[in-house]
Amino acid sequence: MALTANYILKATDGDSAEDSVVHDASGIITVDGTSTQSAEVRLAEDTDNGTNYLGVKPPAAVTASKTFVLPDGDGTANQVLETDGSLTLSWATKLENLVEDTTPQLGGNLDLNSNVITGLEIGTDVLAQQTIGIADDNLLEVDDADAADNDYAKFTANGLEGREYSEVRTDLGLVIGTDVLAEQTIGIADDNLVEMDDADAADDDYAKFTANGLEGRSYAEVKTDLSLENVDNTSDATKNAASVSLTNKTIAAESNTITPYTEVLSASHTLSAAECYGGVYYVDGAATLTLPAIAAGMQITVYTVGAVAISIDPNASDLIVLDGTAGGDGKKITNTSTAGDVAVLTYYGATGWYASTNTWTMEA
Repeated sequence: MALTANYILKATDGDSAEDSVVHDASGIITVDGTSTQSAEVRLAEDTDNGTNYLGVKPPAAVTASKTFVLPDGDGTANQVLETDGSLTLSWATKLENLVEDTTPQLGGNLDLNSNVITGLEIGTDVLAQQTIGIADDNLLEVDDADAADNDYAKFTANGLEGREYSEVRTDLGLVIGTDVLAEQTIGIADDNLVEMDDADAADDDYAKFTANGLEGRSYAEVKTDLSLENVDNTSDATKNAASVSLTNKTIAAESNTITPYTEVLSASHTLSAAECYGGVYYVDGAATLTLPAIAAGMQITVYTVGAVAISIDPNASDLIVLDGTAGGDGKKITNTSTAGDVAVLTYYGATGWYASTNTWTMEA
């Protein structure tokens, strides 16, 4: 029976609201699934042979609707249907033997599953096609039945020979001991060998050349050797510090001069702690010198060059005792008109400075 446009076959359960097969005006036949399974098309065998059939059905859940286009005509024997990824099917010859593919490529790891790849007969066939010997692109054979793990390889006319550590030393003439000493001169001279001549040499010792070799010397022994017993082991940080405490030590200038730090200032300047240990400042312009927090050993000297207004401003928590009179914390002293005047400020305990001046005044 031919199906006309919009011809509908109803469900066999008599439910008139559920259409099973629909043939619409565009020539599309739709076979509906049910709520429990996807649709299935069954093609029955010849009734004389029985009631068996072949069925085709989609999966229960389809991600997106697809219509596949069949190829035109039949393929050749043993061909299979393949897709081009765009819903068009065609006949293709399946690959039954890797020999047919002259450029095979693996899409992942090749698991041999404890098998071997045949046809790679390393041995007589390969050697027959290769030149053996020490030359570019040649093969080298192992020519040592006793070669072992961790041996070194030595080129020979017949290939590679395994050599133990002791054999390599012998090959290179590096057998340390009597043989070397017999061939070398011991002593302090160019190209000679130097022996250790100190059974007590220890880690971090210094080496001292002696007539008999090298002797280990400790730090204290080196100081004695150099007559530096009175020199402290002082770090660079301590030597470069603004203040260094000397106990029972004397700094002797001898024929030299110990010159204090001096600087000419023409504008306001904030002194660092390092600049307040013996610093001498010549001020030739109106300026304010701001002092750091007081610390033991500090002393500065300020000279006025010209009749200019100069102020010395202590730290907010320090005071200045000006010629015996104490000011309040943070109160500065000022010179406004006297050229050539000098103010010497020294450490006066944790509370502040003592200032010895001529015509300086204290801030009210």
